[in-house]
Amino acid sequence: MTGQGGNAVVAFALNALFALDNTANNYFAWMFKQRPDVLQNTPTNRQFTGQLAEVAVVVGTTLIGPGGAKNPLKLIHSSETLSKTILDGLRKKTTQELIDSLKPGLEEALRVKPDGRVMNGNHRITVLMERGVDVNALPREVVK
Repeated sequence: MTGQGGNAVVAFALNALFALDNTANNYFAWMFKQRPDVLQNTPTNRQFTGQLAEVAVVVGTTLIGPGGAKNPLKLIHSSETLSKTILDGLRKKTTQELIDSLKPGLEEALRVKPDGRVMNGNHRITVLMERGVDVNALPREVVK
């Protein structure tokens, strides 16, 4: 079967949209135990336009997008100033409960300054770090 070649600009644009959608799907997949069908990735083509689109999206999201340009978290409280009572209570919770409690949009979400300073969630982040969780990969709300 043969076909007429298409427009390279259109092919790039479609592949860029697919790649961006795939990046968003991967970013939100952590919220589900099993990835729902709506978050399944759409393959891009393996031709130059598809590969270029994927590179453009990776570079773009690294600079500005979801999961990109995240500074490492910096606790604003030292271990001496954290409340032992609060830490002991949090240690009774499961890791998933702690992670869920930090989700963006919640009243007590993980809130950080652009430089990574944790403004809300220091105690929960401390417990998660004790458990070996990669806290820098957690979604966060950035506040001014």
